[in-house]
Amino acid sequence: MCVQYQNFANAKINGFEMEAVYDAGWGYTGLSASIIDGHTNSYDGERAELLTIPSSQVTAQLGLRFLEDKLTVGGEVQYNGKPKGNPIADDYTLVNVFASYQASDNFKIDFRADNLFDVKYANPLNITTSGQPPEPVFAAYEPGVTLKLAATMRFGG
Repeated sequence: MCVQYQNFANAKINGFEMEAVYDAGWGYTGLSASIIDGHTNSYDGERAELLTIPSSQVTAQLGLRFLEDKLTVGGEVQYNGKPKGNPIADDYTLVNVFASYQASDNFKIDFRADNLFDVKYANPLNITTSGQPPEPVFAAYEPGVTLKLAATMRFGG
């Protein structure tokens, strides 16, 4: 199998992004959206939808603070809409949870669980074509449940 990247003669991407957050001190909520659309024009003038642009996305987030704001826990629901004309990717919704504990001014622990319900989905940015007519399309599916743990320690002043 041979992979080759080729530039488009002309590509146009349009989009809109917005984010709103409300913080009440003891907790916060947020809503964000990113709507993306794009197409290409070949050297022959043929118009085609861009298959490998980011998904349009709407995310709602809720977080609560405890223990004098040292502990933050929360979650988010993220809806992803497939790019127009993409033959492989589907719309999908992910549920993620997170927690953070600031043990001291110099030490913090973070935990995150992404794709909590193990949704099978293909990210449009990872979809490729063979480049041969009729250009079969291949998808690399994203990992299932992903757990992340991080510790941050600051030394010195």
